[in-house]
Amino acid sequence: MRIFSYCAALTMLVASQPGRADVRIECPTRIFMDSGQVALKDLPTGFVVSTPKSSFLLYSMTVYNGPPEKKSSMAPNLDVRSRDSGWKFEGDFPEGKWISCDYAEGLIRLAKRLDEPTEQCRGILEQKGNPKLPHGVFRCR
Repeated sequence: MRIFSYCAALTMLVASQPGRADVRIECPTRIFMDSGQVALKDLPTGFVVSTPKSSFLLYSMTVYNGPPEKKSSMAPNLDVRSRDSGWKFEGDFPEGKWISCDYAEGLIRLAKRLDEPTEQCRGILEQKGNPKLPHGVFRCR
């Protein structure tokens, strides 16, 4: 089922550092909804669902213990610069470590399971350009 076409997919760039590789995952600044399917339980007789073409700007970035639909988001627990959030992963993650780029106040989410072993991630969300638009990057290792 194709719901969204994205102006850019999550981009992974691997930059080598001595003894360790950092993975850079960029969130698209904007996503475009070209068609959507909404399933409503008990749709009143005579009503149809209409989903207009829209675009949504990046709203937030989240890290999860397991798939995002399980709603097990993790609070940042790593000291980083004030504009960043940081997560250090300790313990078991039987359903994996996940990141998400969130749009439409979190109603739309692009989620990705992190490759193992991943020990920590930093999330940087800032306004860039003219006009100022949200720019989000995860840096994980």
